[in-house]
Amino acid sequence: MSIDQTDKIDFIGTSRDEKVILTISDHLEWDEAGEHMLLLQEKVNAYLQFIEEVRYRRTTQKPIQVS
Repeated sequence: MSIDQTDKIDFIGTSRDEKVILTISDHLEWDEAGEHMLLLQEKVNAYLQFIEEVRYRRTTQKPIQVS
């Protein structure tokens, strides 16, 4: 997965202290900064939507960390 796949969560893991960690993979260069920022904004919004979804809350009650 990568930043240009805005409808996907790149990585999901758990920490030793039981937090859920969501990671965004950003491999793009910043030569097109405006477009890059839009993709990053869409990706972050997708992560926020994932966190807010009921199906996430049903699967775990662990705290979330986005990195």
